[in-house]
Order: sequence, then C-alpha cells, then structure tokens
Amino acid sequence: MRIWKINRKRKHRPDGSFTLIELLIVIAIIAILAALLLPALHSARKKAQAIGCMSNLKQLGQAALMYEHDNGRGVESVTWNYMRWQSTLMLDYVDPVRAKSSWVVNIQIRHIQKMTPEATESGPLKAYGIFACPGQLSDQYTSSFQEANHYGLNRYMGREAPSAEWGVGYDSTIHYKRVKRPSQRMLIADVKGSGENAYSPKDVSALDFRHLLRANFAFLDGHVGNRDLSGCPTPAWGSAGRAYFWGWHPYPGNE
Repeated sequence: MRIWKINRKRKHRPDGSFTLIELLIVIAIIAILAALLLPALHSARKKAQAIGCMSNLKQLGQAALMYEHDNGRGVESVTWNYMRWQSTLMLDYVDPVRAKSSWVVNIQIRHIQKMTPEATESGPLKAYGIFACPGQLSDQYTSSFQEANHYGLNRYMGREAPSAEWGVGYDSTIHYKRVKRPSQRMLIADVKGSGENAYSPKDVSALDFRHLLRANFAFLDGHVGNRDLSGCPTPAWGSAGRAYFWGWHPYPGNE
C-alpha cells in the first residue's frame, strides 16, 4: 500500500517533471533512433548528389555532342591558346552570355567565375553551374590555368593524335564518328587531383569514386552511367578490348 501511494504521488506531480531515470530512458531512445536514421539520411544525401552529378554530365555530354555536330570534330581537351574544354563548351553552348561577361577572369577559364569581389586569377575561384559536381564537397578552388576540376574529358577522345604516335593511317581520336561502339566509350568523368590528368584524365588514377564508391560518366552515345573501381579498366596497349572504355589505341576493333 505504501508503494502504491508513492507511485500515485509521482504520477500527479504539479510541475509535471520527470525523474532522472525517465529522462535517461528518453535520451537513450533518442540516441538509438538517431543512430538508426543518420546512416540512411547520409546515404540519401549522397544519392541525391550523385543524381545531380549525372544531370550535370548529361548536359555536358550533350554540349560536347552538339559541338562535334557543328564543327565536324570533337571538343579538344586543351586548345592551341590553352583554353580548356570546359571553357569551349561554356562559350559556345552552356552560357555564352555569362562567359563573355565582365565576370570572366580570362579566356582560358570562361567556366570559372569569381565568387567574391576580391577574387583574382589565382583564387578563390570555383567551378560554375554544371561544371561543379554537388558531390565534390572539398574546396576545389583553382588557379588561372585550371589545375583542379570536378570533371575531366577523356584524353584519348579530346586531342589530336598524330600518326607518328598512333600508327600510319590514323591521325586523331577527336572524330567521334570513328568510334564504332559509342555506348562503351567514356567521354567525360568524375575526376580528382590537379594538373593535366585532372582536366584530361588518361588513366584510372585520375578518376574520383566519390558517389558511394562509384564514379559517374558521360558516354559518347549521350547516355550517363556509373561504375566502381573494378568496372574501370586501366588503358592497355593493344586490341584486347580492355582499353575500349578509354580508346587508347586504334587497333582494328578498338576504334
């Protein structure tokens, strides 16, 4: 009877307060729920970033195909006057008005915009619009020569290749119509690092598997997809097909 009276008295406290044990139980329940929900929320955020990235690559891939249609040859990874492929697409298709505006730092980096009034050619600068991957959360600022990027153009599909390098009768890899299996040829990819291998990747080491251990790609037929490290072969000399993803060498069957 005495215990019953104590419980009854506790249940009818005028201030409605909890005991210490009750408060600890509530905190423990909240902690358990948070531990269960946070991984799911993190995964959902990463998936949303991956979807946004694929949308960017879809638009960049379409712009590159439009360039090839209009010019009879694909966009070069870097032009004779050191203008990067992103700048070419920015100027001709993505946002010509902005590219020609007073916000442009110089002709080489039309796709890189000043983020703050005090920005200079050496930074802080950021990739603009669809050139910026939502999954690249680190401060990927860049110099005037664009040493770091979010996306890179497959080097073997983005530059002239003289016959002295590739063999007699083959003058370049920049003509998309020569590729017999465009759905298997990578054109633009998630990349990391700095230097030439960043804006124009030539091997797996330049790829960035930042979307739940997968990287996104735009392919030459216009579709986008993603692969993990095991699905991205290292360029290999020869006609073994392992190099077809890159198109390193134009042996018969590997064009």
